[in-house]
Amino acid sequence: MSHVRVAGAWRSVANGYVKVNGSWRLVVASSVRTPSGWRPGILGRPPAVPVMEHTGYGKFTITNHDPLAVYTLTRVSGSGTASRSGAVVTLSDVNARFSIVASYAVGAPGSAAGFMERKAYTFTLVNRPYPCGTHQCNCRQEWGSCGCGGCGGFPTPNSQSWGQCGCPGDMCWYNPTTVCDTCTSYCDNWVNEKNPTPSGFVDKFGEWSRVT
Repeated sequence: MSHVRVAGAWRSVANGYVKVNGSWRLVVASSVRTPSGWRPGILGRPPAVPVMEHTGYGKFTITNHDPLAVYTLTRVSGSGTASRSGAVVTLSDVNARFSIVASYAVGAPGSAAGFMERKAYTFTLVNRPYPCGTHQCNCRQEWGSCGCGGCGGFPTPNSQSWGQCGCPGDMCWYNPTTVCDTCTSYCDNWVNEKNPTPSGFVDKFGEWSRVT
């Protein structure tokens, strides 16, 4: 790191500027000549490491966003793409990990990488049977009413039939209803239960995420 003397005190130089064609330009890289050749200089250090925060489904925000910086997004694992609009980065696929590096120009020294990752919920099918006598089971749909004649005179939904329900000819089933048996021992109750949040991840915005 370089220093300059200001009002009798030495101050570190975070970034340097040079005047080019009448306007000041940020120094993104510098070199010094030594007896053994050109070596990287101490001016033009890269921006800070991007600090990421998960702020929405598939979205991450650069909390220390630098409007002068160029950000490079690289997929580390998973699938999909990453796009950036201002400080907000969007990962297109739910199972993906991307790195992000900041620099002040393409090809200039870059910061250390920050990382963002999103992961879809996973579930395990488990049986949570209902105790005996506490629930109904084997539910099915049956017709609740019938009447003689064509179905045109009965409410819908209905079903045309013949020679049933005491009718000598056409008849109509209507008023469908759900009928359930009573469980005598237990009823299987298979449900998808969300697995525990993986280590290092947080559960937020309908997905698991991790930033480093």
